[in-house]
Amino acid sequence: MEAKPVTQKQEPAYPTRRDVLKSAAAFVLVGLAGTRIAADEGKGKGITVAPVFEHGNGRGVAGCIVVSPPVFLSEEEAMQIIREELTKHGIKLKDGGVLEGVHLPRSLMNAEEAYRDLLESLRNELKGLKEGSETSPKDVPQPLSSFKVDGLDNDKRIAVEFISQEGYPAEPGSWSSVRDYDFRNVAKRLASTVKNQGKEDMFFAVLYDPVSRLPDGTRESQKLLRLQAQDFVAWLKKEKAIP
Repeated sequence: MEAKPVTQKQEPAYPTRRDVLKSAAAFVLVGLAGTRIAADEGKGKGITVAPVFEHGNGRGVAGCIVVSPPVFLSEEEAMQIIREELTKHGIKLKDGGVLEGVHLPRSLMNAEEAYRDLLESLRNELKGLKEGSETSPKDVPQPLSSFKVDGLDNDKRIAVEFISQEGYPAEPGSWSSVRDYDFRNVAKRLASTVKNQGKEDMFFAVLYDPVSRLPDGTRESQKLLRLQAQDFVAWLKKEKAIP
């Protein structure tokens, strides 16, 4: 009998070793994918921080030599505008409320908070000296101000902070009568701080004083702040925080 080359290989009726290994690999990959999805779904949501909605440059200089001073919104007036816009969508902000785990560095505290924080730091250092502590002042734990927001809807887990002239960070060591304000930049720094520290299941936004000039400064700032609040509402809908 003359040997001839095989031109067509017949597949066996039973599963080959390669088929078994291929099926096993697919099973493992699917299982791993399912594990990742389940793990992601089981994780706590944590704080979700909105971007800073930029309406108005938020900059101004105030003081005795300023010829055309900016118009600032009071915190009370601003929060009324913000509440009006959010109430239209069922969001009811109440005064105050502390965000768990968020502590402000001194560079973001207002004058009252910074002064209180500095006094507490000095008390801690003095206590250490009285007790004969051999640690240097820099080793003494420094207090950090807890972050109390301007408005909170605890049911919907929505919080808002407004950056105003009244709550603007202090400038330690500055005795100048002229003050330069940059509300938008502070808003971005605060949003970043909260995003890095926040642990609660919460939707959070920082709005800021747009800062306008006379003669229609107040009206223009109100309009721009209202746009910020409306952008926040649109963002909340996108995040499915509200219907």
